[in-house]
Amino acid sequence: MSEKAFCAHISFEARFRSGDLYNIRADHGYIDAMYDEVSSLYRIATLYVSSEARGQGIGKNLLRTSRSHAKDLGAKSIFAVIISRECIDAMEAVFGEEAIKVEKRGEYIPPGQDKSDQQADAMLFYTIPRDKN
Repeated sequence: MSEKAFCAHISFEARFRSGDLYNIRADHGYIDAMYDEVSSLYRIATLYVSSEARGQGIGKNLLRTSRSHAKDLGAKSIFAVIISRECIDAMEAVFGEEAIKVEKRGEYIPPGQDKSDQQADAMLFYTIPRDKN
């Protein structure tokens, strides 16, 4: 069985004093992110995947796309506040466990059950590796 290709569209939405707002959209999900050129910080503000599409890797693919986008913009780091266990799991898979600082994890929920309402408190601090030229 072949894996379906992932396609996301990145669009510039607005410019604010705190940075530029971007939207990364794919079927069944999106990320809103802010990039501050002065601090070289890329902040993931929203990660959303529709309930019927959860568990299909869409969130992880959106996160991978945002990581590449941040690097292309020249960001040095990526930051996010994570409020669900499901998002912690996706971000650990993409950015690595060492990039996540967990304050409180929600209780374990068996696979197949909806984890989106499971409260958790964590932060993502990811330093973007630079190519060695």
